[in-house]
Amino acid sequence: MNVQPVFTRLNTGAVAILIAVTTLSVACGPIALPGSQSQAPVASSGANQTSSGSAAQSADDLTFSTIDGGTFRLSEQRGHVVGVFVMASWCETCVPSAAAWDRLLADDGPRGLAAIGISGDPGDTAADVSQFAAAAKVKQLNFALDPKGDFVRLFHVISLDTTFIFDRSGKVVFQQATAPPYPILRDQLEKLL
Repeated sequence: MNVQPVFTRLNTGAVAILIAVTTLSVACGPIALPGSQSQAPVASSGANQTSSGSAAQSADDLTFSTIDGGTFRLSEQRGHVVGVFVMASWCETCVPSAAAWDRLLADDGPRGLAAIGISGDPGDTAADVSQFAAAAKVKQLNFALDPKGDFVRLFHVISLDTTFIFDRSGKVVFQQATAPPYPILRDQLEKLL
């Protein structure tokens, strides 16, 4: 049996992804929100959590440029259930999340579902994310850029594929730091739609 050390078996792409995710995690550590002692929600795997009033109020003010030339503002989504997942154009594990949200939008958009993928990579361009969308073969899902990391910092995102669901009033009712599979997303949305 020929056993090689782990580092010689990793390809350069895997090493680059590991370095980028580690850098994103370090760069997006917890911050204190101005004028508030409460903190925004911390993403955690599998646990439903709610956001503080201060974080929800600050989230309402966030505006993102979408890759189709428009804008996305969470406050304009009031009355809709909103799914947000954090991705990057180079993130292969983000493709299933994009496909799941695209399928959910096709099925539940008429019932009041809105969703968006937000690039957590400040270096991503609209062209980069458009290529990701084409590779993921999405038709309904739109994507936005967050070059200053506003969403990532506000919600203490520490990994790509972090997923949030906001209820019709704009409150975070579900979040997970790993990509939830389609059946879990479907189950969470059925409670809200």
